[in-house]
Amino acid sequence: MRMSRPDTHGSTRSRGRADTYDPVLTAKVTVPDLPGWAVARPRIDKLIADGTRGPLTLVAGPPGAGKTMAIAAWAAASCNPAALAWLTVDGRDNRPRVFWSYVVAALRRAGVAVPRVRFGPGRVAVDHAFLANLASALAAHDPPVVLVLDDTTPLGPILARIAAFFRDESCGQCVPCRVGTVRQEELVSRLVRRRPLGSVDAERHLLDELGQAMRDASICGLGQTASSAVVSGLALTRALEGS
Repeated sequence: MRMSRPDTHGSTRSRGRADTYDPVLTAKVTVPDLPGWAVARPRIDKLIADGTRGPLTLVAGPPGAGKTMAIAAWAAASCNPAALAWLTVDGRDNRPRVFWSYVVAALRRAGVAVPRVRFGPGRVAVDHAFLANLASALAAHDPPVVLVLDDTTPLGPILARIAAFFRDESCGQCVPCRVGTVRQEELVSRLVRRRPLGSVDAERHLLDELGQAMRDASICGLGQTASSAVVSGLALTRALEGS
């Protein structure tokens, strides 16, 4: 399995104590090859293609159902001009510095110009400026970027971590992002713990309104996109509703 050091333009290295880096396993950021016996499934390809037009698409199924193969088959047959980045994630990628280093490596392998990872001071995993610049670069990229995260993980904890991440990384300069990301994390936490204030529908409606306010009034790309994955994820599954 090949390892490579990120290039100097997209290096995961930063100054000072963050000057260390994790070697990038090339196989983790490479679209898997299809076996010769793979069967074309145009209907599934179309469903995946339709899903990529939104902010988040969940491909769910039991072990061995062919989720990875379905995405790889769509990627091989796709005529979509979008830039496709692939990252196969595992338990070690739960460390934010490792995860974001691999995200940058996957995007650069797909030909997307993104800023290098900048690690934050002390316990701050990643520098806020890096995240804001990354969000802005992806939002402005033409054609759009599709990032595949290939993993088997419950969606609820992921959405909770995403909400907590945006809460922690908000710079606090504008009220919609500073207050909205805190309220969003509280809402998602209640839904994940299945302890809504009132009904689940009311909580989700409030979450939609928060997301709209952040998109319309936040100053930077971080605040404007803070709700996209959370709202889209909740719309794709009823797992958080206890059904």
